[in-house]
Amino acid sequence: MSGLTSQGVRLKVVVSDSYEGYRINKFVLLDEFRRVLGSRSSSLDALKLGFLVLNGERNVEPTRLLKAGDRVELIEGYQSCLGAMFKLERRMSTENIKVFWKPPGFPLAPDATVTENDEVRPRTEGAFTSLYRVNRGVGAFLVMVRDGCPEREYVQQSLSTVMRALVDSKITSSVSIPAYDGRVYEVSPLTSTKTGTGYVTTVDVECNPLDISYLKDSLAKAGINILTKSGGRRRSPLKGTYVSMLSLRFSTGNDDRTREHAFHNEEPEKFKALRKREEKFQAQKSTSVRHEDDMPLAYLRGTQEFDGLSFLVEKQSVIVPRKATETVVHACMNALGDVVVDRPRILDLGTGSGNIILALLNRLPAAFGVALDLSTDALKIASSNADSLKMSDRCSFHEADFAKLHESDKIPSELRNELRRGFDLIVCNPPYYSAEDQKHMSTSSRKHEPFMGLITNGGSYKCYEDICRSIRECQNSGIEILRGQRGCLIFEVSSRGAHEVQEICESIADMKLESLSKDSYNLDRCLTFVPNLKPSEPEAINNLQN
Repeated sequence: MSGLTSQGVRLKVVVSDSYEGYRINKFVLLDEFRRVLGSRSSSLDALKLGFLVLNGERNVEPTRLLKAGDRVELIEGYQSCLGAMFKLERRMSTENIKVFWKPPGFPLAPDATVTENDEVRPRTEGAFTSLYRVNRGVGAFLVMVRDGCPEREYVQQSLSTVMRALVDSKITSSVSIPAYDGRVYEVSPLTSTKTGTGYVTTVDVECNPLDISYLKDSLAKAGINILTKSGGRRRSPLKGTYVSMLSLRFSTGNDDRTREHAFHNEEPEKFKALRKREEKFQAQKSTSVRHEDDMPLAYLRGTQEFDGLSFLVEKQSVIVPRKATETVVHACMNALGDVVVDRPRILDLGTGSGNIILALLNRLPAAFGVALDLSTDALKIASSNADSLKMSDRCSFHEADFAKLHESDKIPSELRNELRRGFDLIVCNPPYYSAEDQKHMSTSSRKHEPFMGLITNGGSYKCYEDICRSIRECQNSGIEILRGQRGCLIFEVSSRGAHEVQEICESIADMKLESLSKDSYNLDRCLTFVPNLKPSEPEAINNLQN
C-alpha cells in the first residue's frame, strides 16, 4: 500500500546529501526519530509496522537504500497500534487518575497520552499523561494523571515503589545507594546464587518511580550491575533487562483527607528461570569436580561418557567432553538427514578426544570421518578412542592446523588427498575463550584442561575467522572441500557469540545460516551453515520466466 490516505504526519525528515546511500533501517535510528519514539527499538518497530514511510510508501524493505531528497515520515497511529499489540492492563480508573501495568517490551513515547477509552495516543488535550518515564525493557505500573488535575503534585510527591532486580554481585546485607538527586536507593538482598563467573543476587530496591530511568546507572556506580541478556535471538525467553516493578504506592486527596492506593505484580517468570538454570548448572558442576584440588572426576576416572559412548581423557591433553556439545552431534544428524549420499564424509576440525566425530560415526554406520588437531597428545587419545570403539578403519587422524587447509605445503599429503575428495559435513568446536576470559573460567578448567583446547589468541572469534577464510581459499583454488549443494558447516559457539559467528561465516565464507540449536539450558550452542548459492544465468532467467 502506498500513500498516507487520511493519516496525519507527525514527523518528516528529508534525507540530506551526507546520508545518501544509507539503509533506511539505519537512518531511522537518528535522534530525530528517537526523540519522538523513545528508543532505537521503537524506531525499528515503527518501520516494521509501516508507520515510518518512505516518499509516501509504507512497508518498505528495511535494507532499502536512501537517496538525497527522500522523505522519511512518521505517521499517526503508531502508539495506538502498539497499545493493541501489548494490551496495557488497567488496574485503576477514576475521573482524573488511571493506573496501568506496562509489560516489558512496550515502548511508550515521551509525549504519549492515554484517552478516556484507554487508547495510547500522541499528546492529546485533556488526556492522561504518565508521571514518570519507564524504559522499554522494564515491566512497571504507570500512573497516568489527567492534564490540569489539581491532585497531580500531591500524587507525585507520595509515590513509592519496590523494584525487583537480578544483579551480578554477592550482596549479603542491605545497602543504601545514592540516587541522582540526593535521594537514596535502599537495596535489600533476598537470595544469592553462585554462577560460573560469580554470583547472581536477587534484590528489592525501594525508590521513587521518578528515579527508575536512573536506577541502572546509579547502581552501576556502586559496583552493582543489573543483569541484561542481549545479543541473542529477539524472542529468547531469557532476553531483556532483569529489573521489574514489584509494587507501587501513592496517595490521593489532600493533607486533610487522603486515600492510600497499593498495587502489586508478581516477579517475572524469566527471573525464576534464570535462577533455576544457574542452580541446576552448579549442582551438576559440583558432582563433576573433586573439591580438594578441583580435579574434574573425568580425569580421575580416565574416562568421560559422551552421547552414550565412553571416551578416554587425560588432563592437559584433551578437554573433558561437555554434555552441551551433544547438541552439536544432534545438529549434525539433522543436517545430514537432508544429504542424499551412500557414504557421507565428515571432517572434524580440532578433534580433541575425537568425541564428536566418533559419536557421529557410531550413529552413521556408513559414514567415513577425517579428523585433525594440532596436538599430538590429543591425536593419540583420539586414535585410542577409535580403536576401543572399533572405528579405526572408518576414521583417519592427521596433525594439521585448521587455519591452513588451503596451504598445500603446510598439511600432510594424505590429508591433502582427503580434502580434494570433499566432505558432506564439516564440524568444529573451536577454542572460543579469549585470554581475557580466563579469569572467568572455573579453577578446574584453568588448572587441568589444555590451554590450546580452550583459549584462542587474537580474540574470541579468531578461530572462526581462520576456518572460514581457509574454507573460502580452498574453494577459490578449486578444492571443493564442501561438496554438493547441501554441504554443511556446523560450529559450536559460546552462549553469547552466535550473532558474531553468523556474521563471520556470511561475510568471509559466503555461507548462510540454516539453523540455530540450543542446549539443554536453552542457550545458543551451535550454528548450521550451508553455501549461499547464486543461480547460474540460465537458472536465473528460468526463475524469472516462471
